[in-house]
Amino acid sequence: MKQRPKINSKLGKMSLLIILIIIVVIVYAIVVDPWNISEAPYGAGDYYYDEVEGYDFSISIGTKHPIIFFILFFGWAFGCWHFLKWMER
Repeated sequence: MKQRPKINSKLGKMSLLIILIIIVVIVYAIVVDPWNISEAPYGAGDYYYDEVEGYDFSISIGTKHPIIFFILFFGWAFGCWHFLKWMER
């Protein structure tokens, strides 16, 4: 049985610590949003449609029944899984 290599070097341990710190900072930035990124305009369409007179940009993409989407998603995954199992035979 092969064993995983151990990180003995100081450089290896330091790089893992730096990666951990970067991950913590990213998660903090996503959860707390200290730079107010969620309100920033992104993409060409975000400011283009504001300039068009009489254009209503309030489009509702959601649904009142999100459970339908979950059923469809898991049904699709289940069907794909069975198809792939059938293809392996």
